[in-house]
Amino acid sequence: MPIHDPPTFTPEVDAARATLLRRGVAVLFQENARTTRSLVYVSSIRPEWAERAMAELLPDTEFEWRGETPRELRPRAIHRCREREPGRLQLRVVVGAEEHVDEILVAEDDHIVTVLVNVCMPVAGPVGELCDVPHHIYLDRPLGTRKVIDAVRGEELEFFDLDALWERAASKAASPTMANAAPTSRRTT
Repeated sequence: MPIHDPPTFTPEVDAARATLLRRGVAVLFQENARTTRSLVYVSSIRPEWAERAMAELLPDTEFEWRGETPRELRPRAIHRCREREPGRLQLRVVVGAEEHVDEILVAEDDHIVTVLVNVCMPVAGPVGELCDVPHHIYLDRPLGTRKVIDAVRGEELEFFDLDALWERAASKAASPTMANAAPTSRRTT
């Protein structure tokens, strides 16, 4: 089961997609609005390939060339981190269903660890539902007292205390008010 719905296209655009791709033009997304003409976003190595192919195959369709590739790399801020074990740092990065972390660059010295995260994302269309995703990097040595800096914001990262989170969750689950609480719904088969 997909974690997101694939893009939808009008029948005319959908029928031309395979031929366009054979000619080096990828149809990325179609924006359909009731009040205006639809707009099709495409990519190709050269913009003139898209212009020529769209003029021949979909002459009445408005389109926008979004670049050479359907995806691009962009820096993304990290919002927190945690040393999971000595020398293994977990970074928390929010990405959409259509995105993924492509590369993590790390520079270390005696006082700081600076981290840059690059996310691969579509050049057109929605990124999908957002999710806080863990990513792990290995340091040259344990973090110790060094600060972790997010290269995008230039700020020290907040440390995520997973142990404290688990302790709070366990104490809530074990509390008498939770144990005696009546179920809010019942499942029948």
